[in-house]
Amino acid sequence: MIERHAVPSRRAALRGLVALGLVVFAAGCSMSPRNRGEQLREAVYGYNDSVRWGRIERAAEWIPVADRGGYIARKRAAWAGMAVHEIDVRHVDYNNDQSQARVRVLVTFSRTGNPVLQRHLVEQHWKWQREGWMCVARRQVAVPQAAPGADPRDLY
Repeated sequence: MIERHAVPSRRAALRGLVALGLVVFAAGCSMSPRNRGEQLREAVYGYNDSVRWGRIERAAEWIPVADRGGYIARKRAAWAGMAVHEIDVRHVDYNNDQSQARVRVLVTFSRTGNPVLQRHLVEQHWKWQREGWMCVARRQVAVPQAAPGADPRDLY
């Protein structure tokens, strides 16, 4: 007697693939999506690390598309005469719905041919947009001064 083995039909194979796809999709949906805080942390790190190492085009990924051309041109000009030695994230402040954030970073740099290190405290304004977090503005802020009459050496 000849035994017959069931050979799956194409339709059965297709049903199996669809079922597998649904399982994978359901597993992906059940995982919690990264929250905006985690996404901001990744964006701030990615942007500032790219600036630190002179990867201007990579840093521009976190700049709104309309501003990227000017941003890249300004950064190239700045990098021709300066070197960034360190960027240290100091403070992150969200608004209530986590759609905007202010990030303060301390940038340590020197000018070409000048060994003196300079430090600027910079405030970055980040906004949540369709593409994710975008750095929409950057400006130097004044370092808070000690109270009148206080001796700065008392701080350390």
